[in-house]
Formats: sequence, structure tokens, C-alpha cells
Amino acid sequence: MTSSVSKFLIPNVIDDDIFYPVLKKEARDFFNLNMDTIYVGFGSMNFSIDKNKGFHLFLDSIKYLKYDITFLFFGTEINLSDLCESINYINVGYINDDKSLNFLYNSMDILVVPSLFENLSCTIMESLSSSTPVVAFDTGGNSDLIIHQYNGYLAQPFESLDLANGINWILEVEDFNKLKSNSREHILKNFSKETVLDSHLKLYNKILSC
Repeated sequence: MTSSVSKFLIPNVIDDDIFYPVLKKEARDFFNLNMDTIYVGFGSMNFSIDKNKGFHLFLDSIKYLKYDITFLFFGTEINLSDLCESINYINVGYINDDKSLNFLYNSMDILVVPSLFENLSCTIMESLSSSTPVVAFDTGGNSDLIIHQYNGYLAQPFESLDLANGINWILEVEDFNKLKSNSREHILKNFSKETVLDSHLKLYNKILSC
């Protein structure tokens, strides 16, 4: 006797009404940031002491960057001066509300997520939903969220040089606005409330029909 087992993959949902694009000037004014500066974001809970977050690889990648960048750090209130003495950075600390977090994503030109492993990263999903492209290592579920050179860049694990290549590539891409719109579009198509609810309904109806 044989049996057939079907597999269904239904992703986590994001509230795209909370994480959405806003005008860059509005977002940067919220944090008193300069409109003429390139801001690259990096953040997670206590990233400076959690090796899995890949902060050491991120710091190593900076020497390969071609541009004058200010880094936006969030998720820790630990003094970073000893780790970041040779770079320009702003540490906004913990973000405790969704509006501020959405505005922070919109303030960035790029978010970098160099984690050593990920499942389906909420940080990547939120950033893309806000139309901010992401550079991350091609590990875990990152390839479900980032389509290489479509809405971001998937770097070779765990190569600091290729992480820097991703940042440089986004800053040099011919149509940056298209990259931003692709970021939002991919999330709406695959992870919005409507899409995930529809997947649940299809599974439910299939079970009932068995």
C-alpha cells in the first residue's frame, strides 16, 4: 500500500499597511538626517555581541566599499565606538514602535543583513515592503525574499568582499527606483495579507475535498 503526501508551503505574513514607502525627505527629517548622504542600514537585537548577526563580516566588508557612506545602526544601545572608530555611523538604538521603524527603513538607501543563518527574516521582509533593497548572504530563507539583482543582492556566504560588491552594485545600478519598486512588488505578491490568506483558504478547501 502506498500513500501520497502533499506538501504546502505557506509563508509568514507581513502587514504591508505598516511597512510601506514614504517620501525619503519625510523619513529623513523624522531622524534629522541629511538628504545628500548615502545611508546604509544594519540592525538587529544586540548585533554587536551575537556572532550569528554577522556584524564582524559587515565591518570587514567596509574596506571594499567605493563610496563615502554613513551607516545607520539600530537594535543596540551598546557603545560602538571601539568597534567602529574608523567609520561614519549613527546609532539610533532600539526602535520601539512600527512607525519609527518604517521611517528608518525609508531613510536608508540599502539595508545589509549579513546573518550567518536565517529562516524568513522579518527585518528583510519589512525593509523590502518599505521599498528599501537589501544585501544579504545567500543562506536559509533569504532567497525567498531577495531575488538576486532584482530587489537586492545575494552575496556568496560568507564572503565580506561579495557583501561589499552587493552594496556597490546597488549604489551603481542604472535604475535605482525600479529596484525599489521591485522590492515592494515582490513582498505584495508573495507575503501580503491577501496572498497568505488565499493560500490558507486553498489548503483548507483541498483538505475538505479529500
